Amino acid sequence: GTLVVLTGNQTSEIQRVHVYDLINDTTLVNNFTLPFENLGFVALSLNPDATLAVAAQHACGDTVWPSAVILDVATGTVLTEFRGGAAPLTFSPDGTHLVLSHCAAAGVYAVPE
Repeated sequence: GTLVVLTGNQTSEIQRVHVYDLINDTTLVNNFTLPFENLGFVALSLNPDATLAVAAQHACGDTVWPSAVILDVATGTVLTEFRGGAAPLTFSPDGTHLVLSHCAAAGVYAVPE
């Protein structure tokens, strides 16, 4: 299994993601800084095969900055940005869709390949 940890908090200028391999003695596999400062990401979720992660902040309505980003776990590269949807969030069991909250509602998005 894989463990992904988000460090920093809503007021931190810099937030980091740490990826651990739990099968091989909790080895640190990767760590990277989230590409946007001062956004206050508060939630992180992995897709079922642990190749993608989504980080999100609490946001309601349209924002100038992304409220959620899909990241390549191996490189930390941002693959997709979302505006207007945020935490809480989760991937579908098959990893093909992502559910993001929209204030009092939820949105379902296809995960880009």
